[in-house]
Amino acid sequence: MTRKDYIAIARGFRTARPATMLQKRHGWFGAVVAVADELAQDNVRFDRQKFLDACGVEPGDRTWSKS
Repeated sequence: MTRKDYIAIARGFRTARPATMLQKRHGWFGAVVAVADELAQDNVRFDRQKFLDACGVEPGDRTWSKS
C-alpha cells in the first residue's frame, strides 16, 4: 500500500466519525484502531499516531484504547 492509500482510509474514518453517542463512538474508535494495527503490520514505517490524528481521533477517544 502507498501513502495515498493510508490517507484515503483515514479520510473515510474521519468522515464516518460519530459526533455523539458514546457507544457508537466506541465502535468507531475500535474500527480505527483495528485498521491502524493492520496497516502497521503492512509497513514498518507506518506512523500510527499520524494516522489516528488524520482519522480525527481526539485525546478523549484514546482513553478507550486497551493498549
